[in-house]
Amino acid sequence: MQTGIIYDWDAPLIWEQRLAKAMDERYMRRRFEQTLQHGPVRECRIARVRRRGDQRAVIQYSLQWEATVGQAAVITANLYRGDRARHLVRKLSKQIPAEMLDQCPVFPVFGIPELRMLCQVFPMDRRLPGLAHLAAGPPRELLADIRAEAGVGDAVAVRRRGMIDGLEVRRTSVVRYRSGLSAVMRYDLDFTTADGGCETRSFFAKTQQEILDAEKLATKLRALRQLPTPLIGEQLFGLYPQWHAVVLRGVEGETLEALLQRGDASSCAERLARGLASLHNATPPAALPEYDSARQDAQRDRIAAKLAWACPDLAERIHHIAERVRGITSQQFAPSHLDLKLEHVFLEGDRLTLIDWDSCATADPMIDVAMLLARLAAAPVQANLAAGNYEAAARRFLNTYCELTPATWRTSLGQRYAAAVLDVAVGYFGRQEPRWKETVTHLIREAETALGGERCLASGR
Repeated sequence: MQTGIIYDWDAPLIWEQRLAKAMDERYMRRRFEQTLQHGPVRECRIARVRRRGDQRAVIQYSLQWEATVGQAAVITANLYRGDRARHLVRKLSKQIPAEMLDQCPVFPVFGIPELRMLCQVFPMDRRLPGLAHLAAGPPRELLADIRAEAGVGDAVAVRRRGMIDGLEVRRTSVVRYRSGLSAVMRYDLDFTTADGGCETRSFFAKTQQEILDAEKLATKLRALRQLPTPLIGEQLFGLYPQWHAVVLRGVEGETLEALLQRGDASSCAERLARGLASLHNATPPAALPEYDSARQDAQRDRIAAKLAWACPDLAERIHHIAERVRGITSQQFAPSHLDLKLEHVFLEGDRLTLIDWDSCATADPMIDVAMLLARLAAAPVQANLAAGNYEAAARRFLNTYCELTPATWRTSLGQRYAAAVLDVAVGYFGRQEPRWKETVTHLIREAETALGGERCLASGR
């Protein structure tokens, strides 16, 4: 442990010093070990980083103890200015439900005083009131609804974990957790088939900070089902306001990400282009909100500030790109996904399905096109793979899409691509992906190429 540091709430550390220590995995490993007294910590890894200017930062750590190799605890740390962290530690420590103590490997709430840091251990999350209920496994009410829809009264147990209303759950797992914002839990159930065999079905419970967010997603999915496109499928299972959650049916097939890594995605990229063109050519449902470009400009300014903080050597170039993509004008508005990632595209035989429609709105269709191209540009750099397969998929996708949509739509594509690059780049840093710095540097060059009018995939020239 470093000397010369006062380990209490009145430690005279300025904001940048506290943030630097919080980003130091070795320092935090020692502090967690000392504070939790749960045995030697084998590994402390930063999994996510969010910064709110100079007022607040949120850092997710993955912690492994020597005694429980392979089992990681997720600890979310909130750094505040002033005395808010100390107040919240005292308040939340008195409000912990008894069942929460059984779910957490250590006490669910604690503080790191000298950093003015509030720490919560998953599934403790003061902003996600439904998380603890869903993290413990599918609740009784949900299992009853699943059984009623399936028309069966039993399931085949594969890995016994606990009997709930006559159903045994094969597996409960965390798909994604963004502390204070949202979490997605996966439930795998094995049902008996008519011939006595076994069929696995997956369900995903997505819990959000506000009930309204879950209601909006359910409304969007119902509206999208009315469109003449097969991209949505029957994903919505039900809305559960008591957990601020929407439950979705699992989608079968392989992701575009997996197919690309296997070198088998060029024809799939063409099918995605056709599917996306059919979505963009459809009349927007009245229930879809309109894309808020002013809000997105403000969000991108925050993204640029975060990237510049993470990569000070690129700061001037990042801010220049952000300035160039502010106030982009659109020629067309269409139903748009607005969060198109390689892992959101599923292919099963002739069926193509997109998942994660939370952000969808009536917007410039070039946002979807640009986002996919930016992710195709980033993926091989991040994974340290040859880029040829990704570039071929990008060309085939773009050429096919352009054949099916008006040329006037593409006037904004270069700027949209540069904007998408910033959105994608900050995600690699925020998730602390391997090779994130190399990926960000590559993406900044991509944005500059597009804005400079040089030949590139995004420009279509």
